[in-house]
Amino acid sequence: FCASARTAEIPMSFWVWNHPAALSPQEQTALREVRATRLYWHVADLRWQAGSWQIEGKVQPLPRMDFVEIVPVFRLHAEVESADGEFSELGKRLTSFALQFAAKEIQIDYDCPESALMRYARGLEICRAALRPARLTATALAGWIDLPAFNVLACSVDGLCPMFYDLETDEPDAVRRGQFVPITDSSRDKHWLEKWSRCRVSWSAGLPCFARLSLFDSNGGLLGHLRAWDWDALIFHPALRIVSASEGCAVMDV
Repeated sequence: FCASARTAEIPMSFWVWNHPAALSPQEQTALREVRATRLYWHVADLRWQAGSWQIEGKVQPLPRMDFVEIVPVFRLHAEVESADGEFSELGKRLTSFALQFAAKEIQIDYDCPESALMRYARGLEICRAALRPARLTATALAGWIDLPAFNVLACSVDGLCPMFYDLETDEPDAVRRGQFVPITDSSRDKHWLEKWSRCRVSWSAGLPCFARLSLFDSNGGLLGHLRAWDWDALIFHPALRIVSASEGCAVMDV
């Protein structure tokens, strides 16, 4: 989520991904300054395979802080044909994790295919029943609000966190001209916020507070995003030269 000192009067939460199990004093100070209420902390990825949910890697520990609630987040991976998975088993596993972490809330993150959203919603309903009295929340894609299955989804969880960024893709022709779609744009994305204002369940708008490095091939196709990178190492790399630059991005060539 995006935060600044100017919006400290608004309740704020943050997603924390790929981070050590402890926050630095500077990070804790920043959270106090914006009066953060929750940290949605990614602890594990679960993949549906061979008829069960398998943990990829190991479950990460949660930090201990008394001024903000820590919510464990589990990211799901499943193919379209098994997108519902075995949610009764998942509910049991999440319940055991809730007890392990003494968590009042568990969040699921899953980029569910639109065609499987109804099955996913029914599965979340099963998980929510298993987790009670702990809460179940889920991330969501902004466009789900327009799907017939959305109302079922909204009734299957205690809250949603729709992501209001990357709502448009970079077209190869535009990329070759050095034109890129911003991660988020308040005027462009305003209509999505208006649609979500009619959502029946509690929700929080997910906005970016990060910078990233996107790589495109010579044809303008997206190759991917780099998580770990450094501005100086990029800008001053001897193998690269800046072709053009605009606010928030630079076009570089080898």
